[in-house]
Amino acid sequence: MVLVDANYIIRFFSKEPDEHYKKSKEFFEDLARAKVKVIISEGVLMECFFVLSKFYKYPKDEVIEMLTTIMNFKNVVNEDKYIILTALSILKDKNIDFIDALLCAKSKLLGYEVKSFDKDLKKCVKN
Repeated sequence: MVLVDANYIIRFFSKEPDEHYKKSKEFFEDLARAKVKVIISEGVLMECFFVLSKFYKYPKDEVIEMLTTIMNFKNVVNEDKYIILTALSILKDKNIDFIDALLCAKSKLLGYEVKSFDKDLKKCVKN
């Protein structure tokens, strides 16, 4: 089992022509061929979303598609995979932050109550 850090994902999608890109590309090719099992945490995905959209200036929908593609690999074995994929879907449809999308997904899928003063978040969570 492998835990993947944000820098591996970011380097893969940034395609900067260096040794780090080569290693990340090989790793994700192995993941696509189901040669390795990985866990990608919510925090890592949140960091990837922020860096790819703010620093690298990728459009929001493109970043969501990138992260969704990785999370949909068979050998990404997060226990909360469905929650993360739901959060990415919510993030695409609503103008909210990544963490708010996660809270919304957990509220919808697990029936959790969310306490927040955020008006946008309140529109999509169970109170």
